[in-house]
Amino acid sequence: MNGEERQDQKQNHINLSDTLLKIIDHSDKESQRLYRIYRILVGSITIIVIIGIGIGCYFTYKSQKDMRDEHRDQVKDMRNDLGDQTKDMKEKMDNDFTVLQNHLKSTLEMTVTDMGNRVNKRIDDEFKEEKIQTLIKQKAEEYTEKNVHNYIGEKVDNTIEPIVNTLRQQNETLTKQVDDWNNRSKLMKLSDKAIDSGDAQSFRDLLKYNGTDLELAASAEAARVKIAYVSARRLISSDDLTVTESDGSKKTNNDIKTSMLINILKTDKSWESRVKAAQFLANRSQDGVPDALLESCKKDNHLDVVRASLESFRRITGHSYDVLECDNYEKWWSENKSEIAKKLKPIDSK
Repeated sequence: MNGEERQDQKQNHINLSDTLLKIIDHSDKESQRLYRIYRILVGSITIIVIIGIGIGCYFTYKSQKDMRDEHRDQVKDMRNDLGDQTKDMKEKMDNDFTVLQNHLKSTLEMTVTDMGNRVNKRIDDEFKEEKIQTLIKQKAEEYTEKNVHNYIGEKVDNTIEPIVNTLRQQNETLTKQVDDWNNRSKLMKLSDKAIDSGDAQSFRDLLKYNGTDLELAASAEAARVKIAYVSARRLISSDDLTVTESDGSKKTNNDIKTSMLINILKTDKSWESRVKAAQFLANRSQDGVPDALLESCKKDNHLDVVRASLESFRRITGHSYDVLECDNYEKWWSENKSEIAKKLKPIDSK
């Protein structure tokens, strides 16, 4: 191979190397461009998903509110219908009793008059003598008066008294039905207040009917409250929970000390802040946290705080029973506290 051929071959290698470098550089640029496009697509999809979740939460809240409004309207219509029916039944009973009483009185008066006429006619026909006539009339009048009173008494005993007893029984039945509906209305008002405004005392009042004649109705209303709190949440704000430490520094959310979260749960006037404090305590498996959550369940005046406290208690202890009732949790904790306490860390520890 002469020098010219070697020179050409070397030149070909250089040209090939340049071509490969250009291809590699072009591939690298295309890869970077595709990576930027991929990041844009991922960000767009994330934004769309977040917007979708927000819209879903909004319509879920609206559907729950519409359902409660519809239920209240139905209860109101039922109460109005019951009042109208009760009024109509009482008016009908009064009218029927008045008609029957007038009819019986008229019949008795006609019977007495007819009996007197018959007695007088027979006396006139049988006895024409004045003395005899006078004596017979006197006796007849005594007899008539006595027997008429007995007759009327028997008619009253045999006719009016059974009717009065029947009407009295019907009135007692109607009164009992009205009382039952009034009690049911009272229970409905308690459950409505618990659902609409989160009033925890109204829910606890429903539980006080256990062991009474209204236990079944009260349990149904309590179950309605629980279903409402399982299917929807009142607090949808994403604002941070912020506190100021003794040194003036500010802490938010998970950076807040456990003791400070417990203090917020017990004393803060805002139920939203108490809910957030209860939620952040779910990750604090430390001394005193389960006790604070149970105390909140028993004493807090807002059901959203009660629910959040029980959710955090379940996450720490692993015991699950009910969404709003505290008694079973309290009994279980008294039996298992010593064993669970061994696994808890000191308060405010990392």
